[in-house]
Amino acid sequence: SRMTFRDILLPLLTYPVPPPEHAIRAAMRLAARLDAHLSAVLFELNPDRSAWPSSLGTYLVDISSMIGEALSVSHANRDKILKEIQGETAKHRVVVELLREVTTVFPAPESLVEHARIHDLTILPTSSQVGFERWFMEAVIFGSGAPTLLLPEHQGSEAFKKLDTVVIAWDFSRAAARALRDALPLLTAVKDVRVLSVLNEKHIVTERTIDDLKRHLSAHGISFAHDEVDIAGSHIGDVLRAHVKDTHADMLVMGAFGHSRVREFILGGATASMLSDPSIPVFLSH
Repeated sequence: SRMTFRDILLPLLTYPVPPPEHAIRAAMRLAARLDAHLSAVLFELNPDRSAWPSSLGTYLVDISSMIGEALSVSHANRDKILKEIQGETAKHRVVVELLREVTTVFPAPESLVEHARIHDLTILPTSSQVGFERWFMEAVIFGSGAPTLLLPEHQGSEAFKKLDTVVIAWDFSRAAARALRDALPLLTAVKDVRVLSVLNEKHIVTERTIDDLKRHLSAHGISFAHDEVDIAGSHIGDVLRAHVKDTHADMLVMGAFGHSRVREFILGGATASMLSDPSIPVFLSH
């Protein structure tokens, strides 16, 4: 039987602000489209005050009322999210499982990464201001061993209303191959697959040609249009953005690459600019 996405994870923070409403809607739409289950993991602040670090500097502020305020924000946001999930579940008839995680004000990504490792795909709502911090996203992208789908902040309300055209950034690299393979279940379900080669961006020596890729994908019943764009001194992120706009793409598939130096990820240029605010949903694999 063909590998499909049956089990999708959507992490939702309740502090300091709730996730954008469109994130829950988009995740439901995608789950319904793929006939998948959705696990929503809610990160709530720990109501047990003894678990809060005592080093928060009691002599500077009234720590007790500060904690109380944070807790009530988290609590209100949680209720808002639960209500929204209920409404959307009824609308889309998706099986949703609620998972709860108790965290500190700055949630550690480890528990999210562990959840992601036992799901087919993790949807991460992006935000230029708040929500998932970059390191949170990077932890999942590089640590989960599974693909990640970044949801844009701006056109997010349109995400997955249609899924007709998917663009694959292709350069014969390991990262691109990994992303292509992970995205296969999606590619078999869309009408129009486009493979984008960005010329003069980085020199990859290969004996293989686009015809070899055509042979491989046709074995999966997938045909594609091949586009070549010269980078011509532009930034790779800008080239990708312009191309998905020109092709009216509904999703971009790309490899995430980063080099580990002292547990720090210095991200490849394309990955970094897509993390900050993608214009359309971006499917990333590492």
